[in-house]
Amino acid sequence: MARTQSSVLVATNRGLYETGRSEPTAFAGERIAAITRTANAVCALVGRHEIWRTRPDAGAIDEASWERFARVEHQAVSLYRTPQALYVGTEEAHLLRVADDGTVSQLQSFEEAPRRDGWFTPWGGPPATRAIDAADDGELFVNVHVGGVLRSTDGGESWRQTIDIRTDVHQVLFHDTAGMIFAPSARGFAESADRGGSWTVTTDGLDFSYMRAVAVAGDTILASASNGPHGDRGAVYSRPLGSREPFVRCTAGLPEWFPGNVDTFCLIAGGSDAGEVALIAAPGGTVYLSEDAGRHWREIASGLPQINAVAITG
Repeated sequence: MARTQSSVLVATNRGLYETGRSEPTAFAGERIAAITRTANAVCALVGRHEIWRTRPDAGAIDEASWERFARVEHQAVSLYRTPQALYVGTEEAHLLRVADDGTVSQLQSFEEAPRRDGWFTPWGGPPATRAIDAADDGELFVNVHVGGVLRSTDGGESWRQTIDIRTDVHQVLFHDTAGMIFAPSARGFAESADRGGSWTVTTDGLDFSYMRAVAVAGDTILASASNGPHGDRGAVYSRPLGSREPFVRCTAGLPEWFPGNVDTFCLIAGGSDAGEVALIAAPGGTVYLSEDAGRHWREIASGLPQINAVAITG
């Protein structure tokens, strides 16, 4: 695997990898279900219950740089860090808050969220707190699968349902500069310009309407779509931020189709180069990098175990 300008961490079913290395950087043989970056640390969900983080004094990220941070009782599926706390989404649609000292608390307000009794999954299992995001002012947005997008303006003390649950949202992303919420769903690309007061859903330019992931690189929205939850034709599309133009499929440096979905947390953006760095972790264990907001891509890793998430740390 070729080394890139940015440090790219890849969370897989058999450890945490860094592009440029053929062996796991840490947690060899362990399932790393989620990863999130903070200003001075990286947090990883190891297995379903343990959260580890890099020590503040750690230099390069390696096996010795990690310390156990917290353990949660519920099966965790997602992590998101705000300046105030680390939030953990779990199976059975719980939301946990982890303080800086590792103390874990369950948000009772989320247990009492409106329309909670209508949350479901298509296969009949319990719903899950799939994705979390926050605005710069601390406003929280939480995606339940399947339970829509919930919004809290008071730090998680109360919640409001913002979208029809049947839209089947798979991620929520808030963009502060644009003041927009983006939510890829089973019915297309949902977006709101008034923090969830109203929504529009579009499929313009998409080959298929089933969507799993979204990221914003510079002034470009990137989103993944495929021909279904078990589909074999996945792709990533782009559209200018703030426009209503149709999506355009990204092709330069990418295969015609991915053999499945580019999943939630497997399409990300951020890092150096004015925010135009983006990553795709594709089905089959291949990672692609773009340094120009998705216009061109190149392969930077291949042959990895099943990938659950990626993060840019530099």
